[in-house]
Amino acid sequence: MSEALYHPTLLEHGRAPRRAGPLEHATHTARATNPLCGDRVVVWLQVDAGRVQTFRFEARGCLVAIASGSLLGEQVEGRMVDEVRQWLARLPLLLTGPTPDELTALEPLGSVRDFPARRACVELAWKALAQALG
Repeated sequence: MSEALYHPTLLEHGRAPRRAGPLEHATHTARATNPLCGDRVVVWLQVDAGRVQTFRFEARGCLVAIASGSLLGEQVEGRMVDEVRQWLARLPLLLTGPTPDELTALEPLGSVRDFPARRACVELAWKALAQALG
């Protein structure tokens, strides 16, 4: 394992993900798959009055994909859907350059900047969330 890739927070969330597991009575759901490595992420949301009330996910695959879903859930739950959509549009900046201020909490995911093949692992949960929100 490369220490440059596996930031301590990334390891923590990958080994003990937050908000993991299905959500009964989800109002929105989507699945994303990385055909190159077989990683899969499912996202369940409960949205009420334009706000993401609850976020749950399940990731089958590498530690990076699992950690990404966990960190994403911490940031999404409680936000307005429009805010989440705007935020999702800026997330790719996290993987290509300096971290924008509003994405500081996700900086541990930026450790994949020097590992282009692993970027898809990080983005999988983001894509599922974007699909779920339509």
